[in-house]
Amino acid sequence: MDIDLLNPDAKEERSKHKLKRMIQSPNSFFMDVKCPGCLQITTVFSHAQTVVLCGNCNVMLCQPTGGLARLTAPRLTRKAAPSGGKRIERDRTLRREGAGGQPAFILAADRHAKRAAVLVPGTQTPADCVTDLKALPLHIADPQGRAIGWVHRGMMRQACAIVRVVGSCLERFEKDGYEVQFIGHSLGAGVSAICGAVCRLGLEGVKLNKVRSLCYATPAVGNGSFGKFCEGHAITVINCEDVVPRLSIETARKLRDELVTRREAVRLFVSEDE
Repeated sequence: MDIDLLNPDAKEERSKHKLKRMIQSPNSFFMDVKCPGCLQITTVFSHAQTVVLCGNCNVMLCQPTGGLARLTAPRLTRKAAPSGGKRIERDRTLRREGAGGQPAFILAADRHAKRAAVLVPGTQTPADCVTDLKALPLHIADPQGRAIGWVHRGMMRQACAIVRVVGSCLERFEKDGYEVQFIGHSLGAGVSAICGAVCRLGLEGVKLNKVRSLCYATPAVGNGSFGKFCEGHAITVINCEDVVPRLSIETARKLRDELVTRREAVRLFVSEDE
């Protein structure tokens, strides 16, 4: 794997993009927060990257600040995070947005059902559009050097960015008996499928043997051999004749060839119609 594609030079990116730096704190923890409206208790990550709402009445519980989240409701308890507080190396610092960098996502866990899920949305920002367009193929292999296949470069970079942030946390969840899933739609579905592969292969140092990916309207993320590998952990859902999962370079080539083949027939049809 070409490491430069996944970890571009930090100085070069800083000069091109004025981006917000998101650094994982070594002192992260979970908090039980009581909703002031319905009094329901919700577990919140201390360094949450998105606004957290009460699942019962949609009252805001905390706001992201780029560091320690600001609570808007009273905190009841504080517990150590499963991540163990591992700091991200400075030269691999992740940005919340940028040309193919870390996408928005939510990590949610249910202590009673023992399930943890990373939810990744579809294309929402101009940076996401840049990721969509970075369709150059990137070859990946397992740690032993065995070829796995070719994947979408932009989505691979986003997947690796997510795993570097939450991978150690998910590893702890799996060891504690949680069912771990990546869930996404459209662009997020492609990233989720690749996240599962990255974790199963241990490409970012985190090895998850039971992680699964649930993908809705998954776009083309790789070639046939990569698809075969993903059959072991990914489920994709396609709504009827949705065009997004059917768009790829290969289908575009087939359409071009079909149009060329039928060109004379179309000309004859038009001339007869006149």
